[in-house]
Amino acid sequence: MLSILNRNEGKRLVEMNHEKLESAYNEIVNVLNVDKGYQSNPTTFENTFFKLLHLKTKGLIYRSFWIGSRNVDFFIPKLTWPCVGDRHFKKARGLAIEIDGSVHFREFKMKKDQSKFNVLHSLNIPCVVIRNGSFNDSTVKAFIEQIDHLNRLDHRAYKRLMRDIYYYTIYKNVDLISQYQLNDASEVMSIINKDH
Repeated sequence: MLSILNRNEGKRLVEMNHEKLESAYNEIVNVLNVDKGYQSNPTTFENTFFKLLHLKTKGLIYRSFWIGSRNVDFFIPKLTWPCVGDRHFKKARGLAIEIDGSVHFREFKMKKDQSKFNVLHSLNIPCVVIRNGSFNDSTVKAFIEQIDHLNRLDHRAYKRLMRDIYYYTIYKNVDLISQYQLNDASEVMSIINKDH
């Protein structure tokens, strides 16, 4: 992901204060929610799943989490799903979960979903999709039980993952920075643009 930067830019970004980067990310997220007219109206399936997932993990779970200009239903940054046999994943980190209804079988939604999966894949974030039609006690319980067996990211790997997500989201939404005069996000982009 940092390959879009030259070595010096990447180093400056890595050295940037994590809180400043997170603040810039939050600025972008607030604008994305307004700009895209996004309102989190979780379905019954999503609410049920969140309660079960939260009981099992007792850890950090984000709902309606922005990565780039795409939103995932759930994101668990400290767990990672095994990507056995997928040679395209360098090292899986974090876990995105989508609860999808029948609308996801329509062509326009399939294209958006593919774009989302490409973004996640570029950041080495595996995504598990649970279809509403297969959402029942046994499938959900089976999935939830697997949580105990997932690898956990150490603190440094977690910080790197979040830094990459924050940066990627800011970078992919650069047009919103000047449009909405976002101070912290502008500062991040100035680091990238310094030598250009």
